[in-house]
Amino acid sequence: MVINREGVMGASHYSILVVLMLGELIFAESVVTNPRRSDGFGGQFQTIIASVIYAELNNQKFMYTPFKGMEHNYHDDASFLKKKEWLINFIGNFEVNENDTSIQLDHTVFLNFFEANLARCVNSFSLQKIKRIFRANKDRAHYFNNENLHIAVHVRRPNAHDNRIQGADTSDDVFLRAIGQLRAVYAAQNPQFHIYSQGNPEHFTIYEAQDVLLHIDESV
Repeated sequence: MVINREGVMGASHYSILVVLMLGELIFAESVVTNPRRSDGFGGQFQTIIASVIYAELNNQKFMYTPFKGMEHNYHDDASFLKKKEWLINFIGNFEVNENDTSIQLDHTVFLNFFEANLARCVNSFSLQKIKRIFRANKDRAHYFNNENLHIAVHVRRPNAHDNRIQGADTSDDVFLRAIGQLRAVYAAQNPQFHIYSQGNPEHFTIYEAQDVLLHIDESV
């Protein structure tokens, strides 16, 4: 039925209305956000980075959802999450998902896209922005000297907050071999290795070397 002035409207007017409504649906801006997680900082930040890049390369708007929970707060620091927000420096540099209206996709969607489009992701504007804002609120000299090429190595091991074996059973030989190869490749740049992990410090003596610093059970 088509309603006009007296109760019936012409078909052409009805068609225009439908087109306008469909057009609004088609051209409405698609907004995505990083999914909520409660595991450690590294896993969450990895997903956040992949989410931002996914949005850019799929012509979607990204809105940032702040941290809600995180493992490895070993000392029950009340400002633990606030410190992590300062660390990544997203608030004030990305629009915040305050009303929780963004589309939340499973984190595997973002990570799979990243791995399938590695070259595009590495060269994306979003990754350059993330690097820039991460460094913007920090004095690099406070953390690293300019005499070395600093290389971070995460040796995943079971810990008080995560006793999964998957990914934590990689042998020390694998890491030592990788460190040795990097040491040879970047010898001219005086590499300094920073090994991050959790557990008994006695289990990491095999990594001790003049160019290695151990960061065991340290807060990020």
